[in-house]
Amino acid sequence: MTQKKLEKKVILTANLKGLSEAKFQQKTRSMARAELDEPSFVPNLTPSASDVIQIIDDLETLYEVRGTLQREMKVNTTRIRKKEEEIRNIITDQWMPQAQTAIGRDIVKAKRLGFGIKGQDKHGQSEASVNNSIPFIIRIESASLRHTLHIINNHHSGIILPEDADRIDVYEWVGDEEPPYDLKKLSYLGVAKSGKFVNHFEPEQREKHVWYIVVYVNKKTGKPCEHGDPMKAMII
Repeated sequence: MTQKKLEKKVILTANLKGLSEAKFQQKTRSMARAELDEPSFVPNLTPSASDVIQIIDDLETLYEVRGTLQREMKVNTTRIRKKEEEIRNIITDQWMPQAQTAIGRDIVKAKRLGFGIKGQDKHGQSEASVNNSIPFIIRIESASLRHTLHIINNHHSGIILPEDADRIDVYEWVGDEEPPYDLKKLSYLGVAKSGKFVNHFEPEQREKHVWYIVVYVNKKTGKPCEHGDPMKAMII
């Protein structure tokens, strides 16, 4: 008696999970074009390959719009920080000396004008907050297959971690192009300790560019706060 050879059932998979946006767009467009090139393989496919290609085109446009908005947000954030620094410098370096000369030791007048009194008002740690400052990479020390990040607060150089910050998270983006603003698109490296973070590399990574972004994590919410511009260094 002849036995029939059992054939395994073919079960398809889309293989679309875990792809980067660029690879997702590339693969789905390739699949849609393949359906156009081989219409007899799956007759009367719905929705049609042409319709799906139009959706992919729409997605590409949305990617471009988002990139534009991210760049505009970055530029606007930089302008905000510059204006804050300008105002801070005026009050600290210009108004305060003039007020000191004009009102002398009159504490009441000083308080009415909004100034603090040295030795009486708290300064330093209490002034820095995740709401009014960000961590800043003051320099990247490059050695063989190693980067050491040195981090301070952008407005209070003597402070690393404000009282309302839980930690400083460090992210990286490898490549020549500047990274996206969204932290979810970056690679998480870990937590900076005492204002320093060391990143090690493999030999095959030499001469690649690495962009770093550091961000405070809010102690109360546990979420990342606003971050500043990325800093770039080459792997040597």
